[in-house]
Parts: sequence; C-alpha cells; structure tokens
Amino acid sequence: MRTVKVIILAAGQGGRLRPLTADRPKCMVQVNGRTILDYQLDALAQAGLTDVTIVIGYRGDTIRDHVGWRCRFIVNEAFETTDNMYSLWLARDLVAGEAFVFCNSDVIVEASMIRDLVNCPHSSAMLVDTEKELSTRETNLVIENGWVTEYHRDIPLDRANAQGLFTVKLGAEGSRLLFERIDEFVRGDSLNYHPSRAFDAVLPTVPVAPIDANGRPWFEIDTLEDLADCRRRLGQRG
Repeated sequence: MRTVKVIILAAGQGGRLRPLTADRPKCMVQVNGRTILDYQLDALAQAGLTDVTIVIGYRGDTIRDHVGWRCRFIVNEAFETTDNMYSLWLARDLVAGEAFVFCNSDVIVEASMIRDLVNCPHSSAMLVDTEKELSTRETNLVIENGWVTEYHRDIPLDRANAQGLFTVKLGAEGSRLLFERIDEFVRGDSLNYHPSRAFDAVLPTVPVAPIDANGRPWFEIDTLEDLADCRRRLGQRG
C-alpha cells in the first residue's frame, strides 16, 4: 500500500489552556504522563501512518525537541494572526493534489478509529460522532444519505446531525479542490479561518464518507475542563 502522508496542525497558542500553555503548545500538555501529541503519533503509527509532518508555530521548539527525527516540520511564522487553514496551506507543496490525512494537534482518538478512516474504501472520509450532544462552539456537519454534505462552524443545530473530530482523509481530487479553495482565501488575505470553511468546494463534487466513533471515546482538549475530563476518563481505563 502506498504511504499516506499526514499533516498535524500544531501552530496555535492554546490560550484557553493557560497557564499550562505558557511555555508550550497545547499538544505538549501532559495527560497522565504522556503528551497529547504522543497519544496522536502512537495512534497514527498503529494505523500504519508514519509519514508525518507537523506544522508548528507557538513554542514550536518544544515539539521539535520532543519528537526529533520522527517527523518533518513546517513553521507557521504568522501563528499569532492566522488559524489552522493557513497552517494547512503552508503544507501545500507536500500534499496538494494527492491523498493525505490531516488532523488538529489537540484531538486524542483510538487507533481503531484511525484504522477505520484509512481502511475506508472511499478515497475521502472523516471521523465523526453522531451520538455526542452538539454545540454551536464546535465544528458540526450534516450527513445525508450516508455522505457528509456540509462541514463548517455555522451549521444551525436543528440541521446538524454529527460533530466532526477534525481528522480527515482526502483523496487526490478532494485534496486538489481543498487547496484551490484555500488559495482563494489566502489570496484574499483571509488567513484566520478554520479549514472546514474551505470544504464548500469539496463536498458538492467529492463523496466524503463519515466514519462514526460509534461510542468509542475521543477527546478534543481546548480548555482546562476538557483536560481534566480527559485525564479522568483515560485514567479510569488504566
């Protein structure tokens, strides 16, 4: 099987996790003795994904020192004024127009979920949770007739029927369309957007399959409360 590249977006400052992020990005915060990034890299490796590039920015040296030779790095020098869409755009020379996986650096998922994503017979797919109570603070999506038809932060709750885990696999065509759309935002100096904003160019023409968590635990760690919940629940599992 051809190696699939992975892009991890880790340039942000993690302001809602302060003071823990005063000297490190949030993916370097410890969860029961391991960093969030450790959990991510292990899950990816267990699913056969080892060609990983991390887009770093805020306190990026701590990620370099921790990960070392295991990953490549791209630096987002404008991390203070941009969002993850711009970080993803910086990786365009590596993956635009070819199949790849991308994810946020603050999400912990089981390796089985990554395997389901990679082994999905459809070229494009994303991890979703159809059971979680939805919130306007999250990036939700609409699933219709077995496909993701909308994915962005402004979907009304009465129309959304799943939350995205921001772990996405795109085939070559989906990748091409996504980066063409992101290019439009960057040329328009619209740099402070979430990548889901660009999926309006992908979903109308590229079938994207939802891969449901189906009750498997996962964690998006944005706040101190999220971190405490993650530590407690992972600790209970041993």
